Amino acid sequence: MSETNEHSRLFLPSKSSPSTSTTEVTISWSNLHVETRNSSSSCWSSISSSCFRRHKKKQEKSRILLQDVSGTARTGQILAVMGTSGAGKTTLMNALSGHYGDNLLVPSGNVYLNGFPTTDTERRKSGHIGYVEQQEYFIDTVSLEEHLIFQAMLRLPSEWTDDERRSRVKNTIAQLHLNKCMKNTINQLSGGEKKRLALASVFLTEPSVLLIDEPTSGLDSYLAMHIMGTIHSMAIEQRKTVIVVIHQPTSSMFDLCDIIFLLVKGGRQAFYGTKDEALEFFIKQCHLSSSSIDGFIEQLAAPPNRNADDDTKIQTQVAEKYASSEQALALKETVEHQLTLGNNTVLTDRMKLFKNPTFGRQVKWLLWRSFVSDTRNSVRTTFVVFRTVVLACIFGIIYFQLCDSGHFIQNVNAVNFTVVALTVNTSAYVILSTMPINNKIGIRENHRGMFSILTYYVSVVVHDFPMLIIFPLLVNSIIYWMSDMDNTWSHYLAFIAVGILVSNTAAAYGQFFASFSSTIEGAISASVPILQIFTILSGFFLSLTHIPAALRVLQYISPHYYAYTTFMILEWKTGSLTHQLNCSRSENYLESTSHVSSYNYSRLDFCTRILRHSSVNINSQHLAFNILMLALLFVSKTYLTTDYKPLT
Repeated sequence: MSETNEHSRLFLPSKSSPSTSTTEVTISWSNLHVETRNSSSSCWSSISSSCFRRHKKKQEKSRILLQDVSGTARTGQILAVMGTSGAGKTTLMNALSGHYGDNLLVPSGNVYLNGFPTTDTERRKSGHIGYVEQQEYFIDTVSLEEHLIFQAMLRLPSEWTDDERRSRVKNTIAQLHLNKCMKNTINQLSGGEKKRLALASVFLTEPSVLLIDEPTSGLDSYLAMHIMGTIHSMAIEQRKTVIVVIHQPTSSMFDLCDIIFLLVKGGRQAFYGTKDEALEFFIKQCHLSSSSIDGFIEQLAAPPNRNADDDTKIQTQVAEKYASSEQALALKETVEHQLTLGNNTVLTDRMKLFKNPTFGRQVKWLLWRSFVSDTRNSVRTTFVVFRTVVLACIFGIIYFQLCDSGHFIQNVNAVNFTVVALTVNTSAYVILSTMPINNKIGIRENHRGMFSILTYYVSVVVHDFPMLIIFPLLVNSIIYWMSDMDNTWSHYLAFIAVGILVSNTAAAYGQFFASFSSTIEGAISASVPILQIFTILSGFFLSLTHIPAALRVLQYISPHYYAYTTFMILEWKTGSLTHQLNCSRSENYLESTSHVSSYNYSRLDFCTRILRHSSVNINSQHLAFNILMLALLFVSKTYLTTDYKPLT
């Protein structure tokens, strides 16, 4: 039995869950044109930092990504998009799916579903189009099954019950032959299993049109054919319209494709038609020599003498030959015929099924995924519990029984600073080590309509809050009681409350830094020098009266400054009498009564500093949220720039 037939048996209709759609959809596009906006008018208006990196000159001409391309893909067929790197394959997929905006690009042309013209928003929200991107991102510490459950709970029609959604997940896992690895966490999956998981995530909603960007990249020939066999079965057995990008096709892959859509550099269309038509076109009209389609594509990608001018010349000739060919004329007539059959019920009926989940449901399942992930994430479990508690015990031993020391005030100040440094660094690091990749996934899932950015950010804050209470409670309690700072419950509770506020403020700064970067390394690299400056401005290493006036404003945005000075006022204003009684050292009392004034701290501003500290926390959260909103506005740019190299 052939591999294709083997896969076909997997795709049987589900009997245990309702169907989202059985509509057969033909997708067509006419004169689709996309180019970058002129840099002189886009850099400042877009407010995108990556725009500045991309444009090195003040004035730079726009670049054409797609140049008036047309095509159509029918139900039960596989249309293979092929071409050289930088030809615009991914740009075409993004344009068809509607995953781009016009803030940095100038698109034109039309995309039709069953002959009805559609907007980007309609294609995204109708649920008819499922897009498997070239690079999918996952939460590595959730299992394959848990990932699909999360997708089902937020993407399937609102009238479905949770049991029906779980049933749909089980059916999808069986259809894609993922039963053996369904309990494995995603970081344990092989490359082929991750590709099938990406397919499953999209196939879960039963879209009528599947756009799949380079599903075989990075796989060996066996796994590549296995994936293509699965895709072929989707098209035939499930009556899907499939458009797939193939970068390095083999002859056996061509046998599974019905239509070939060829792009060359500059986003120009070089061919549209069947395999046999392609062979005839390249041999008779273009006078190229090869016995296979992949041979022709290789010639277009790299001419024999590897000369760039010849490269452009050959590709231009092929594109011009196709534009005047019978195949191009027949395609134009086919697309025009589709317009006469236009029916917008294909959109409206499907859009009624797919409504955004409620705010409560979004928060519930975002928190569920976060807590499930945390149980297997060593950074948020082993690191926080073991490393910080062990450090707290070590510091507790170092500062053990401070009342018996001869340099009591100096040691208490050191304890206060140690608590601040340990709390700020640990809380910020935990956020920085996980949030950048989570933000990237969250923005992409938001773009797919699963939840709003506000819901995502609220779930992040709510999810982190218990950890930001438990961590300072454990660490500060250990250091506090071992150092014997002040054996009164009121002072202890105030000490813990300030520590919790410090921990939450540090986490807010971590979220702020993480929102700037898409990588963990970048977020940590950006935060380290800034946190070091904030540490110097805490007041422990340097008297703040000696800070230059121009830099003095920095202390008021430093979490270390507010935390350390608050601890100092708490200790030397409210705890001085207790220390005198506990330590029975008159010199300690005399020193403590003048200690606040010697550091230029007011005895009356404890509550004021708490309020200012809280304000810094809230403002940092607000800034981080706003940056995520800006990232959402420009997420389309990320989609569209993955298939071509930036200008130099």
